[in-house]
Amino acid sequence: MDLCCFEQEDEKKITPKKLFEICKTGDLVLWKGSGLFSFIINLALASPITHVGMILKFQNETIIYGNKKHIKLESGVSYFVHSMIEETSDVNDLFINSPKEGVQINTLDSILKSSSNQGKVYYRRLLIDAKYKVDKKSMIKFIEKNHSKSYEKNYGELINSASGSNKSENTDYFFCSELVAYLYQAYGVASELNQLPNNITPLAFSEESKGFREEFVFRGNIKLSETFKIDNERG
Repeated sequence: MDLCCFEQEDEKKITPKKLFEICKTGDLVLWKGSGLFSFIINLALASPITHVGMILKFQNETIIYGNKKHIKLESGVSYFVHSMIEETSDVNDLFINSPKEGVQINTLDSILKSSSNQGKVYYRRLLIDAKYKVDKKSMIKFIEKNHSKSYEKNYGELINSASGSNKSENTDYFFCSELVAYLYQAYGVASELNQLPNNITPLAFSEESKGFREEFVFRGNIKLSETFKIDNERG
């Protein structure tokens, strides 16, 4: 694969154009945000990574919302599933065609161009053998079931995730990294070790987590790539 767009500097970089060309389902986009909510998350979770979500890139898959509305994820288009603490005025959720907080699907392009896209934005690939059988149907079913869920309302649970002290799962609400952990479980790539998704912070998906409790564990030799800064106009 040609990675000529990556610059060998303190932070390796990738252009949005190249990202759209090579990305696939399971890849991550991560933020080191600079806004108020990012500051609060950084403080509460002791995590320099303040938001994370997953890229979806399927071949004309249909997702059902509330047993009524269907959306088709078009082949070749990069989508993004995540849970937002607040709605973003210039990014529409594909199901309801308007902004919302909580679990949502947007086009990746709209997320990267959003006026709320402040701070540094990063990309990590899911490195997985092409022969490995992922569970695409289970992931889609999970999204269908949980799309209407709000961002985490139990702030005690959110804070407890930093120390790994949540004792049981709670799928009434989702914070961003918790959602990603569940998505990886549904996709069949997460380790069978007892990793409670609500004890997974955004830091777990960063290279900075290596060697710490927070590091997310995958099955077998599946792993995330090194980190690339998305080099766009917003820096």
